[in-house]
Amino acid sequence: KATTFNDCIMRGTNLWNCKMQNASPDETKTTRFLNCDMNAAQFSGSNLANVDFTGSNLQGCEFGELRFQNGQIISTIFSRATNFTNAQLQNTTFKGCIGLESHDFTGLNFAGAAFSNHTDLNGCIFRGCNIEGATFQNAIIMNCDFTGCIFL
Repeated sequence: KATTFNDCIMRGTNLWNCKMQNASPDETKTTRFLNCDMNAAQFSGSNLANVDFTGSNLQGCEFGELRFQNGQIISTIFSRATNFTNAQLQNTTFKGCIGLESHDFTGLNFAGAAFSNHTDLNGCIFRGCNIEGATFQNAIIMNCDFTGCIFL
């Protein structure tokens, strides 16, 4: 069964090294954080495969060393203080997200990721990222640096 946090206030919550993954994208077994205020929550080292953060506030969250494959990040709010150092974000959907502009994503794995619905990536640094199979559709990608990226 799915674990769902709906309209919760979870500011500063420590979720380090949690296992919220599901071996398959089975909708009935997905962990969901829907419309949650998770400002400054700590997710470092967690495995969040197939987790859904639709409509949540992830400003200032710590996602370092995170495994977040096949996740849904839709209409979600980030900030410059949100940290993605060494995160694995393969096949993750970023749709209609705000607050990602000017982030330094150097060396991250975005293989198969999708950025759409005006997700603002203006001024982001993607140096050395794996973006093989990634899709950028109706995303804002002005003044970005893709030096040394893996495209194929």
